[in-house]
Amino acid sequence: MITPLTTISASYLDLLAVWRRQIQSVVDDRAQVVCMDEGSFHELKDEPDIDASLAATSLLNASNRRAFWIRRLSVLRSAFDLQGSVLHSDSDAFWLKNPLHLTSRADLVISIEHGLPKHITKRRGFVVCCGFFSLQKNNATTAFVDAWQAACSRTADDQISINTLIDKSITNWGSTEVEGQTCHTAVADFGKGPFRILALSNNLITREHAFDVPSSSYVAHPFLERRFHSAFVALYSKLVVDGTLRDFKVTENFAGMKRRDWATYCCYQQLGSQIPRECLAHAGYLATLAQDFEAAAGYFAQLQHLEGDALVDLYDLQIRRGQEKDALNTLGEIARSSKLSDTQLNKIIRHMARKPHPTGSALVAIALRRYSRPTRLYEGVRRLYLQARGAL
Repeated sequence: MITPLTTISASYLDLLAVWRRQIQSVVDDRAQVVCMDEGSFHELKDEPDIDASLAATSLLNASNRRAFWIRRLSVLRSAFDLQGSVLHSDSDAFWLKNPLHLTSRADLVISIEHGLPKHITKRRGFVVCCGFFSLQKNNATTAFVDAWQAACSRTADDQISINTLIDKSITNWGSTEVEGQTCHTAVADFGKGPFRILALSNNLITREHAFDVPSSSYVAHPFLERRFHSAFVALYSKLVVDGTLRDFKVTENFAGMKRRDWATYCCYQQLGSQIPRECLAHAGYLATLAQDFEAAAGYFAQLQHLEGDALVDLYDLQIRRGQEKDALNTLGEIARSSKLSDTQLNKIIRHMARKPHPTGSALVAIALRRYSRPTRLYEGVRRLYLQARGAL
């Protein structure tokens, strides 16, 4: 019997709590959780509802994200060698219904998305996603896993390596119906016979920016903004506990915002007073983009001390509301902020280039003080600003 397996580190234990709750609601077997650091193992080792284990010493405490993917694939390889078939699910791939019966349909059953590598997405229309996949143990699959590990050791990215490997091995994809949804099929050969691949429709394993989950979906695997991780965890915890995950829909985007930003804004609206404190400035920024200025002001008012991006976002809100005096005061704080990066400064200048206003001269003065000598970036932005002012 194939059982779900995930890997985890201490910084994502809050996300795992939501994942575990969903797993328990749809399958009887205990999930396997491989801990990639000692901190997570210490927290999970005595939990009765999961089989927690510590990764081999050589695989612990990956020093950077690139190294982590190599280590994670090594963990999955060990499980594959020991157990035979393996089903991997990211800890942010939340199970809504039991998908286990889907895993026997091919040697590799895997979800899809429309992200990296971009050139493959552009040509094929999708890429496979390592957030949810199963491998059936046989000689053909073993040869594939060997090739995948070798490729990942070169790229240090499991997603890039699996897509590049499959893309080089397959010229033609077919299609098949699975529970009324059109899925992608292909056959490759890595030296040990035909290797069958089934890439599941997004309507079965849903991988999207928004939280819209179709009724046909078995697993919801949303894109989570890494910087605002706690807000998404809070929202999913709320929706899962309330039993309303499938009912939550992103409202129509009247503000013309990017889909990801609008979906995140809808999440903040759903959370209301439960927005994590570290996400308030971002909520204020998105509310400003959505032209919900009253809500934006409310978010910023909950923060006693602003710096960096939060100051820039407050300044943007004040400009949009025509609060010139307040904007000048905020600009003074920005000028004194030791945590203001060149990128943030550039963001303000570009905003001024699009919509000049009386605080412009103060901003240019800040930029001049920041750079000991005129840089290419500054000169380019200053030219944009002057053009917008009609000075050129």
